[in-house]
Amino acid sequence: MRFSQNMADRRVRGAARRTLIAAALNAVLILASAPVYAAETLYEVQKTTAVCNGVTYEESRSVTNAGLLDIHVLKVDLNDPYITINPIESNKEYGLKETVSALLRESNAIAGVNGDFFGVNGAYSAGFGLTVRDRQLISVSGDSNAADNNYASFLYTQENIPFISFIKTDIHFYNDGVENIEVHAINKITDMVYPVIVNRQAMQNTASLDSRFPGLLKIVVSDQRITYISQLGETVNIPEDGYILAIQQASADYFGQFFSVGQQAALRIEPYGVNFGGIKAAIGGGGLILKEGEPFTMGAIVSGNKREPRTAIGINREQDQLILVEVDGRTHSIGANQDEMAWIMKRYGAYNAMHLDGGGSSTMVIRNPEGLYNVMNRVSDGAERKVINALGIFNNAPVGNAEKLEASFEKDTVWLGDSVKLSVYGLDAYGHRIDLAPEIVAFDDPGAVYANGYFTPSKTGKTVIHVQSGAMTAKTELKVKTISELIIKPDAVRLNPGESKELSFIGIDSDGERFDVTEGVSYEVFPPELGAASGGVFTAMAESGTGLLKCSVRQVFAYASVYIGDTGGDTGVLPEQPRFTDPLRSEPDEAPADPAVIIEGEKVFDPAARDPIIYGARQNGRFAILRMTGANGGLLAADPSQWARFTGDIDSMNSSDIAVIETDISPFNYNRPKEFELFHEALAAYQARGKQVFVVSKQGLETSVRIRDGIRYINIGAMWKDAETVNENYRVFRLYASGDTLTYTLTAQ
Repeated sequence: MRFSQNMADRRVRGAARRTLIAAALNAVLILASAPVYAAETLYEVQKTTAVCNGVTYEESRSVTNAGLLDIHVLKVDLNDPYITINPIESNKEYGLKETVSALLRESNAIAGVNGDFFGVNGAYSAGFGLTVRDRQLISVSGDSNAADNNYASFLYTQENIPFISFIKTDIHFYNDGVENIEVHAINKITDMVYPVIVNRQAMQNTASLDSRFPGLLKIVVSDQRITYISQLGETVNIPEDGYILAIQQASADYFGQFFSVGQQAALRIEPYGVNFGGIKAAIGGGGLILKEGEPFTMGAIVSGNKREPRTAIGINREQDQLILVEVDGRTHSIGANQDEMAWIMKRYGAYNAMHLDGGGSSTMVIRNPEGLYNVMNRVSDGAERKVINALGIFNNAPVGNAEKLEASFEKDTVWLGDSVKLSVYGLDAYGHRIDLAPEIVAFDDPGAVYANGYFTPSKTGKTVIHVQSGAMTAKTELKVKTISELIIKPDAVRLNPGESKELSFIGIDSDGERFDVTEGVSYEVFPPELGAASGGVFTAMAESGTGLLKCSVRQVFAYASVYIGDTGGDTGVLPEQPRFTDPLRSEPDEAPADPAVIIEGEKVFDPAARDPIIYGARQNGRFAILRMTGANGGLLAADPSQWARFTGDIDSMNSSDIAVIETDISPFNYNRPKEFELFHEALAAYQARGKQVFVVSKQGLETSVRIRDGIRYINIGAMWKDAETVNENYRVFRLYASGDTLTYTLTAQ
């Protein structure tokens, strides 16, 4: 297929056709209107990882005054001789929609994002814009940007110069020098209402096309001559040195009269302002975000004044770096509007930028050293959407010498006494995995055993393993646990004869961490005739009666009461069972004389009459003491400024080695679980640096202690159940410190 260097005058498209296309676009797109300015960042966690030489991944999780915001970025060094970029489409069947993960896996890309806009209905579609792959024109539409600049394209020249432009293309087909038919597109197969040129870039024969669109007429062109005219619906081979012109059955009789075998055929593809022959990669997208370093809105901007999931592509000022950005939205993350995308793209170094498809299509995927393709963002549909194409990043470097040693366990946590596989491998400069046998394996567990690639720990807690191969070293960590307490939910099973009840189990390990127990549970029913339990389900077999269900995991057991039928009775107090004991918790008579911190449960019954918690921070010797409010469901909902202040206030009290946070709402009950996750990670960083952290909340009637990463989350119950009834779970928290000894109590007064 050849490309005309001379720009021919554009022919005016049919009015009816133009109206149809405009109506279709209006049904899909909502263009930008009034601007909404960027949210203010209050707190942010950033992480940068090398995918390989020339490619980095950056993750930002932030709290803004408008909500949580997650951003994912891939940066590509366009000067790296081994790193290339290319659009990817299904290699199973042309036009078939697949997930980004599948597209990358099939093409052996190392990373990528979703690409062009497309029709969402059906299993097949076509991208709206230009596609060039490996210096070959794959597809282009003669209607894209015919009237207005709506859909920009990213293009990458054979001289390694990237740019963004609105591409307009005329497509002309002549037989014996006469243009008898108006061609809609090259390899854009949608509804086949208009004539389309199909070549070997799409398929070798028309079998798949005929199965989707019965009755097509095919004009076969080889070596610039019409060599065959098919019967309606007949499957034909597509010549290597030519193409076919496919015409829908409804138009076949009219247009068929203009063609005959032996006629000369000429196809002219005439883009405005660009020579497709000089392009090695191109992919279509939406409207502009940045132009020469400044926010710039032009073209199709979907819901530009709303925060949505977004994918964008940018180029730095020096034109030597590609910047791919995915912004999560419609989840815990708020997404971004047009103005915010401009700010985000500038922040990550873009000078010119445009939208790719967004919404449920927004996806970023990276392949790890084990060859698994991981979705890095949280897709808004809950699962990857099938898309028409993706922009892939490819690593063409030969395998080199290992430059970095890596070690990892097949799982992060293991039961005491179990063995776990330890993988040790090298990575060369471009991330190729090279299996290595470690020369030295050392660990801080004297009784542990390492043999034949498997590690068997002998003690609980965190074990650090060091490995060495040649001059390279690496380390990894393993958490070893035993179960100290088992919790059955529900702890009382009430059923009618023949009914069943699903059970769930929570374990508390030797460090006080809670975890879901999903396997390894054994069951006993007392008396046995009451029922049977298996696979997390209890089934009532007796007509009536009461008894106990005993569930055991690794010799630690728990009981649940069982009531079958109309018993009207009670099983009484459950038997004793193993309980976790917090080593920092003391009985009142064992505690030192003078507590350093005292926090009482709520004494006022009416919530409206309680004094609200107002943010504050102070230091009392070794103690950094903060008061924070989660009223209305979290720190953000109560007072967003807390996010901008609390870490700075803790840091400023650098002589403290104990942090106590008093709050009205348990962080486990925040409306946004991801907000708790960020809050916990911030506190866990202090805990890891040796600062003991307590979070004491005063919510509801229950008193409880939960430990996560060494942090004590303690909730103390209020004094009053109602206006007249005292809550038996009311507690007062007291914290004592004496030298290296730190302990707390929970007392009724």
